[in-house]
Amino acid sequence: RHSHTAMSSTRTSLAPGSAFPSLTLPKVGGGEVTFPYKNTETLVVFYRGNFCPFCQGTLKSLQAALKSFEEINVKVIAISADKEPEAKTTVANCGISFDVAYGLEASTMQKLGLFISDT
Repeated sequence: RHSHTAMSSTRTSLAPGSAFPSLTLPKVGGGEVTFPYKNTETLVVFYRGNFCPFCQGTLKSLQAALKSFEEINVKVIAISADKEPEAKTTVANCGISFDVAYGLEASTMQKLGLFISDT
């Protein structure tokens, strides 16, 4: 769990289709995920963390739909602020085969316009 002050309502978010900022994060299973991807449509999903049952349900739904995304050449990537052990647990508990990156820092979340809760 992360204890950060919630951002004000004046935060800005990325608009659909806008360029994703440069970012490199470690991923479960080794290696890194680096953005932006070139020549690949990518669905990037930010989730709160392993502690969030709603997030786990969403990730399981994405896994169930993964073949449909692959058929239209869309890569799915999930990202959280979790540390490696929690991210590994999420992958195992949700049966995820797509990339899961971890270690997103609060400063990067703010730059991306993500809501940061107190829990």
